[in-house]
Amino acid sequence: MQWRAAALVWLGALFGGHGGAHLGRRAPARLVRGGTVALAYALTALFFLRAYG
Repeated sequence: MQWRAAALVWLGALFGGHGGAHLGRRAPARLVRGGTVALAYALTALFFLRAYG
């Protein structure tokens, strides 16, 4: 186990999650929903292309 790398990932997740939640509350709901759907479509396409493309 690489503890230094794990600690960096943990810190990034902690601060990124906190910051993302803060921005998500302040941003318009329509923007957050649209961004979430766009990200979901992009990741679905990426995974599909990696598996079958």
